[in-house]
Amino acid sequence: MLKISEKHLKEVCKIGQGAECCRYIVLGDALECSKGTAVGGLLDRRARKGETTAQGDNCDGHGSPISKPKTRIIDQVSKDTGISPEDLAKYHCVNEFRNKFKALCDGPCEACWDQEDFKEEAVDPYVLVTVTDEEAECINRVKDKLDEACKLSRKAKEIKKNAFEEKDVWFAEVEEKYGIKGNFRFDPETKALRRMEKPDERAAITKVIGILVGLQETTIGPK
Repeated sequence: MLKISEKHLKEVCKIGQGAECCRYIVLGDALECSKGTAVGGLLDRRARKGETTAQGDNCDGHGSPISKPKTRIIDQVSKDTGISPEDLAKYHCVNEFRNKFKALCDGPCEACWDQEDFKEEAVDPYVLVTVTDEEAECINRVKDKLDEACKLSRKAKEIKKNAFEEKDVWFAEVEEKYGIKGNFRFDPETKALRRMEKPDERAAITKVIGILVGLQETTIGPK
């Protein structure tokens, strides 16, 4: 980034003049111009979202009378790797070209910023890697199955609820129609309404005792 001369800062950058102030002014060793850099791209996005007071774009980006030709990082990486800038722009620094990018930049490289501009959204700092289309398709199939299972589960609960409501209505109607009192059940084999039999408590206790005795003989009885 180029340092901004005091004259340029006042006459062109319009520092301190609200929205007319140039949005590319950043503080480094001195006030510097970030237009045409990754930081400048970030400031463009912030300005578009109204997150900055300074909105100006007041010159071609040369903050001082001295200018030097600038080589984009993505072009340098393309030259070093033989990968076209268009292909490089598809990847984040953390992807397979990470080591080559890190040799040329300390933070988000211009390939990432180019990708940001294309998507009109900020690079997510928590992204670790971009998976292949096949891997994405595989996990999306799993997600679709889970979504379908959730839908079926909700549908099953709805069906069950409706079934219980219909059952209650049916029993109430036949109870009124046939004048039945007390607890009864429907026998689907005979299509008969049967009185609910009282459980034989003595038989149940005897059965439980028999089971316990059998277990005792099995575990601690003679061989």
